[in-house]
Amino acid sequence: MKKSIREKDIALLWESRSLPVMEADSGVRVQVLYPGRDSVRKGCDFQDAILIIDDKKVHGDVEIHVSSDLWHSHGHHRDPSYNTIILHVAMWEGGGLPATAQNGAVIPTVILGRYLSQHTCNPVSRKKMRQTCGYISSGYNERVIHQTLQRAGVERFQQKVNKFKLELCRGDPEQVLYSHIARALGYARNTVPFERTAQKLPLGGIRELLQEDVLTLRACLFGVAGLLPSQRSGNASFFTDEEIDTLERRWSARTDMLRQLQSSEWCFHGIRPGNHPSRRLAALSILLQRYFYSGLSEGLLELLGCGSPVRAGLQIENGLIIEAGGYWGRHYDFGVCSDICSALLGRGKAAEIAVNVVLPYFASLALENRDISLICRVIDIYSEYHSLSENEITRYMRSMLSLDQPGRLSACRQQGLLHLYHKYCRLKDCSRCPMAIIPKRVRV
Repeated sequence: MKKSIREKDIALLWESRSLPVMEADSGVRVQVLYPGRDSVRKGCDFQDAILIIDDKKVHGDVEIHVSSDLWHSHGHHRDPSYNTIILHVAMWEGGGLPATAQNGAVIPTVILGRYLSQHTCNPVSRKKMRQTCGYISSGYNERVIHQTLQRAGVERFQQKVNKFKLELCRGDPEQVLYSHIARALGYARNTVPFERTAQKLPLGGIRELLQEDVLTLRACLFGVAGLLPSQRSGNASFFTDEEIDTLERRWSARTDMLRQLQSSEWCFHGIRPGNHPSRRLAALSILLQRYFYSGLSEGLLELLGCGSPVRAGLQIENGLIIEAGGYWGRHYDFGVCSDICSALLGRGKAAEIAVNVVLPYFASLALENRDISLICRVIDIYSEYHSLSENEITRYMRSMLSLDQPGRLSACRQQGLLHLYHKYCRLKDCSRCPMAIIPKRVRV
């Protein structure tokens, strides 16, 4: 059986929750409250697991292996991506213990084979199970689920507005908007370096650079970000094309800009070619050029007033979309050709920025200026905004709530899914979740 079992079979066993209280190699007792959800990123097999380790509730990630020695064989002890692991799970004892993380932490390891019978371990008998919220399985009217999600979406929006209000009290409104748009272009894995780039090259400096041309701005964005070929270890000699020569030359002339990020701060693993940081930086340079004369805030504010709330939402998206063209329409990184031809900033990402950045920003600005008409306008646009592209969390939460038609969820209700996940479901704080405390009379 040791030869026949596969890692995905072990993952199914782990996910089944039919596990006893176990003892790790370090002697600590481990009880599984929630095994976590399937991971889509490097660094773990299950995200957001909840365990009790020696009577202490612990939240984090879990890594699965067939045998315990594979932790070190795969080099996880040298990879910072695995620093979030709270438990290493192996079917068989194969040495290599204890498992250690790159940050020096010792990761407890449980050996499942010590606790499972031959029948339980049989991979043929295991099937992928759909995780469903226990409260939903007892029966809710779907209309009530949607109403609850709508309220949760509004609450999430209010939290974003409050965050913007705090930032607007401390900084220039235009810079705040620019920083958040830059952060959004980083997706989940590069939000921090994008935001730091915006801080190191603020709007005041960008206006001066754009008085020359967009290539100078682009050169400085790449240079400050630490992503020019000459700034990447051992890569400079491989790149020889006109775009690179131009940007390198213009950056080298900016001796006043010495504050820059390190290329090691950026994540490239698992990034789709169309979402590569280099393409997103190029998109940011074009977007800043587009609103050079009006300014980001004034330019986007004008779009909010275009027609009905639905039309206004589409106009905001159009104002953010950057079509593919020129060098970055044919490359996803320096010297790396591609036939993707996708937009540098497409409609899906533009819609996310509209909902998560533009609308809450203007709502907070309107509250500060006591502009009631603008507040009402923003709320109307948000309430009627179409559904956004799904992500791993919204898909997971739809499955948990047995909502099989993603197109029926507005952007507000999708935000409600995210709100419920981060505030309750991720921590398994079920007793306080709105899905649990709705009066029984509204259930089916």
